[in-house]
Amino acid sequence: ELNEQLFSQYSTFLEYCPMGEQRDRFDIQISNDTFLICLEVKIDSDENNNQTIRYFNTIQLHSARHVYLLYLTINKDSAACKEAILVSWKEISSIITSVLKNYTIPDFVKTLLLQYSNHIKNF
Repeated sequence: ELNEQLFSQYSTFLEYCPMGEQRDRFDIQISNDTFLICLEVKIDSDENNNQTIRYFNTIQLHSARHVYLLYLTINKDSAACKEAILVSWKEISSIITSVLKNYTIPDFVKTLLLQYSNHIKNF
């Protein structure tokens, strides 16, 4: 059983600019009272100007919660920020597949997630 408290009442923002500047725009932010997760997603580009260091410093300065920076790339590329958690698209696909096997999920949602998982594992 998933920890309902951990996943209850969270917010998600796309292309979020916590400092109001485009250069410090997170691709995805997920947060609640306990944690703040920022994702930097790369498919056909590389990190620019130590952006993961800037991003991590920004989220540390502006949050008293547990903060995590995920750097999602095709080949689990290295990030300038040593605190960044490196993740590949293939790993995300594997996680989705595991969730689909181990949890009861409505058929329609399961179908969508399976299609998405099959798509991203080929990045």
